[in-house]
Amino acid sequence: MCAIFTDLASHAIGETSNEGSLTLETRQFESYGDDGTFENQRSLLWEHKTEIVEESNGLVFGVKGRYDDQDHKRNITWPEDLYFYQKNESYKFVVGYQIFNYSYMEAFNPLDILNARQYDTSILNAEKMGELSLGLEAYVFDGDLKLYLLPRPAKPYFPSSSSRLRTDLDQVSIAWLGGEVDSSEWDDHFLFSFEISFDSFDAQFLVSKNIDRRKVLVGTTDYQEISGNTFPTADADFALYFSEQLITGAIVVYNFESFQIKGGFASHTYIPDTEILTNSGLTSFEDYSELVFGAEVPISHANGFDSSVFVEYQKIIPDSVSATGALQNDVFLAWKLNFNDPTGTEIKTAMTYDISGNEEGFVQADFSRRYLSDFKYTIGILSYLNTESYNPPLDDLDETNHIYANLTYFY
Repeated sequence: MCAIFTDLASHAIGETSNEGSLTLETRQFESYGDDGTFENQRSLLWEHKTEIVEESNGLVFGVKGRYDDQDHKRNITWPEDLYFYQKNESYKFVVGYQIFNYSYMEAFNPLDILNARQYDTSILNAEKMGELSLGLEAYVFDGDLKLYLLPRPAKPYFPSSSSRLRTDLDQVSIAWLGGEVDSSEWDDHFLFSFEISFDSFDAQFLVSKNIDRRKVLVGTTDYQEISGNTFPTADADFALYFSEQLITGAIVVYNFESFQIKGGFASHTYIPDTEILTNSGLTSFEDYSELVFGAEVPISHANGFDSSVFVEYQKIIPDSVSATGALQNDVFLAWKLNFNDPTGTEIKTAMTYDISGNEEGFVQADFSRRYLSDFKYTIGILSYLNTESYNPPLDDLDETNHIYANLTYFY
């Protein structure tokens, strides 16, 4: 049976399952003088998921929240998977908030764009927020078909001006192009995807109309022209503008005996052509495409350890289009070492570099291990190389290098 119909089948009828975790998060940024931001941050992250199964019906209640004793803008709770479903061997009907996962690659996932994210903890591993959805999943033509309406897009969450991952625009409204400033519109957004597996390769296809929350323009649509120059009006509303888009794309993974190769593309076509007055003048969202290629090579070691090497490449086309993040023409290298011991010890290292000459990228390394049966600790370091400003509204990342340590309790 296909994966989408077995993911919730592990629980017996009439069974209720509960799981969750509490994580004490700490991070220490490099010293940068007294600039009004926190060089040390402490927070408590909690996650909880309850699933109730009754015959062909089920209810999933998954929420997440964070408490920070200094930066109170981080004190929020948000839905992840919070939905009702009805299913049998042929279909599954779902309504509620969902996390959609279209991640075949480690770093560059051009189709994984359906959820708003929180950028307050890590630019590299932003946390997904649940998206309101109503849809049907079916097993047809030996593959997984998904048809969803996405009627109300969630807003992304950006760090406050007190965070080292700061933006000076945390008080600025978020607006969808074509909508009113600081409002979330109901609209006819949708998702269509099809995933199929063969003996040697897997393929996934996606078409979606949605709000692109990876690209943003900061400015106003309230402007006037005077003597050939453009100025904001006296009562202009400045906002973080995100645009409606049509995205089409595919990912293919070919499985050799000892390694995988992966490739994919995505085409972004912006529906409105509204011009926005920014600091650099009138501009609008430009259509672009993404190409990604990658390989994953597992390695077995004589001492019982095993590791994996990841190599990926991403290209934004055309070059004139501003990047969707800090990088534009990028390579990603990573190595993961698993000790295969009872404590689940792992070491991970990764780096990304923009080979187009912008000298942008990052280096990250961390060590994680289980302690007793219910605890896990992780320590690591994250260093950015970013001589140019990050894609707005996030500020320059040169001053955000930090070490981190997390302790998680699972229940």
